[in-house]
Amino acid sequence: MGISVKMASLLGRRKRPSRPLSSPVNFLEFHVILLDNSEFSTTFESKEVKGFELFDQVCEKAEIPLSYRKYFGLQYVDRKDGEMSWLLLEKPLPTKKKRKLQSLQLAVQVFPTRQLKLHQDVQLLRILMFQLKDFISRGKLHLPINKHAILDSYFAQAELGDFNEENHGYGYLEGLLGSTFFSHPSFINSNFDISEAVYETMVTDLHKSRKRMTTNEAMLAFVDLCQSVQGYGELIHRGATDDDGNEILFVIAAKGLKVSLPNEYREPGKLLNDFSWDKVVSIMSNKSKIYVTGISKYSFGPPETVYTFRFHGHFGYLQADRVVADCLNHKKLAFDTATLEKKDKRCKSLEDITRPNSLSVPLAGRARSHSPMASLRKQMRVAQVGHV
Repeated sequence: MGISVKMASLLGRRKRPSRPLSSPVNFLEFHVILLDNSEFSTTFESKEVKGFELFDQVCEKAEIPLSYRKYFGLQYVDRKDGEMSWLLLEKPLPTKKKRKLQSLQLAVQVFPTRQLKLHQDVQLLRILMFQLKDFISRGKLHLPINKHAILDSYFAQAELGDFNEENHGYGYLEGLLGSTFFSHPSFINSNFDISEAVYETMVTDLHKSRKRMTTNEAMLAFVDLCQSVQGYGELIHRGATDDDGNEILFVIAAKGLKVSLPNEYREPGKLLNDFSWDKVVSIMSNKSKIYVTGISKYSFGPPETVYTFRFHGHFGYLQADRVVADCLNHKKLAFDTATLEKKDKRCKSLEDITRPNSLSVPLAGRARSHSPMASLRKQMRVAQVGHV
């Protein structure tokens, strides 16, 4: 019986040797804009990259010490609603091209409230100065004209040094600093509009008066003045309502969470609730709702009350998640700072207890009290030395 042509071709076909399946290598490239407006690019060759791996590289490039990294984070534009979101550092970065994060920016996540020191916090001062300058230009800090001019003169002194008539002619501020870091105030960030020429003259005169001020001193003066401004370190979230349907604003800061009504300029007005972080038992989101369990300074009900707020719109759940994330970041830092302060106080008290008597100065006209425990410890030390 004859074999068909098709069958013969199948029998005569040689089996090709199997090749090992090689998984394609994923190259993840990220572009990060730093606070001084410079750009940092990096590439990962891995199937899975955690967010903190990218964050550590960015901090090394920006020369942010480990002890200061708790104040910073990475932001990206969420493609779902076009708003800025914080990158979750403990989760893997997306590997699919459709979800690939290409551009991010380094930003201050929580602003320090302690008084910064000139010689210990130089790098933190510089980064904070750039972040605050960006906040002012975008209207997140509202200042009178005179404070705008003072801050710009400090910024010019820190970046350009002493005023030089040969190099610093008309228009030198915008020419050397760029429009990103120098622009005249407007109604967006001030209570008064002023012409460019008049404002530049104000800043130039103040810049001349900063002669011999060092870069570090100028940066410290800039940050100190910003810390005294109302609204420093506050993150404001808009678009939510309370149980009564009133439009409210979430104001998140280092000390706690405030809920207020917006005024005529859509800025925080009448205060409805004020939660310090040690009085917040829990805060969570479920879809577009936020539940805050805690004790408000303005509450007259039960000790612990559950307050419900809601965002509206198709992407309200994303806004709720962002509020909870900001609250948890601020609450964690507040508790970490309080713990460190307690440890410092405990260490200082132990130093006072264990300080040798020879280093203490006796009080005039008063005999030092005799400590039986100290005498016993001294006898034990002498006895141990004698047996060596």
